[in-house]
Amino acid sequence: MRKLMFPICVAMLAACTGCFTMEKADMASINKATGVRSDRGGEPREHLLVSNYGWYLFNRIPLACGNARKGAGFPWAFFYNDVDESKIQDRFTDYAAENDYDVEDLVMFNSEQVLLDIYSIPIPIPYLCCYREMQLSGVLVKRRTEADEATKRAIEMKREMKALLDRLPKEEAK
Repeated sequence: MRKLMFPICVAMLAACTGCFTMEKADMASINKATGVRSDRGGEPREHLLVSNYGWYLFNRIPLACGNARKGAGFPWAFFYNDVDESKIQDRFTDYAAENDYDVEDLVMFNSEQVLLDIYSIPIPIPYLCCYREMQLSGVLVKRRTEADEATKRAIEMKREMKALLDRLPKEEAK
């Protein structure tokens, strides 16, 4: 029986290791599916969700989680705490900066469970193996440059001039 316990524990740990994900959705497809239009200052381009979760011993000692380090070759981090707000935010803001986006509507979600719950089967061993999850979600908006603002002002001025000229009597317009 003892010979079986170690492989079973290793298999359970491998099956339940953490996961780090970055999920992107195109705002055009979101707006088409929901019928929502945005009236923000910039042009919404993407919705980004960055999430990570992991398992902890006694809710303190990290056992396994998703590897949130940039360029990591291995998807898991063992005995290392990557389910951390600053690491999730760093990955989110790095992606936004790389693609020249501003961030709007940022939402953070944290979750912790202190009872071991494997595939919805609760095991009444409190604080032995704890689950922690963190998600950061936001809308990425195309940055407006000074040239974009100048072009927008010129178009508005052209419309105003046309409206003013349309109001003038015909003989004064000549």
